[in-house]
Amino acid sequence: HLGTLARNLRLLGFDVAYDSQAEDRQLLTVMERENRALLTRDRRLLMHAIVRTGYCPRSQNADEQTVEVIRRFDLLLSLAPFTRCLRCNAPLQKVSKAEVIERLEPLTKIYYEQFRRCTGCGQIYWAGSHFSKLQKRLEKIRADCA
Repeated sequence: HLGTLARNLRLLGFDVAYDSQAEDRQLLTVMERENRALLTRDRRLLMHAIVRTGYCPRSQNADEQTVEVIRRFDLLLSLAPFTRCLRCNAPLQKVSKAEVIERLEPLTKIYYEQFRRCTGCGQIYWAGSHFSKLQKRLEKIRADCA
């Protein structure tokens, strides 16, 4: 199960297609059609003839898997944190507070001024209490990649 790895990679700004319910054939079709690398724990799937670029993370830990993938595909200089939606993978767009104020909780309206909205699902993001925890995780991942 690589769901947390997918979320981590999205958090770092990478375009990640993820569907935990997809059959192998579906994964291969999307990979080929969209010219994607295949990340899987299924080594047999990686040996399929149409897989041009793929990797099987060795670690069971999602943060360690993230470091493995960044190293394997030399992605350290391509990190763009907080630019993709963690839910649907679409790019995030900066929006004014006025554009999203009706959807904000009362305290969020008071304490935060900068917001991003997903261009796909409309999810709203801001640098709330969870933000510093995410930043620390990202800093550790970066340090482990160096």
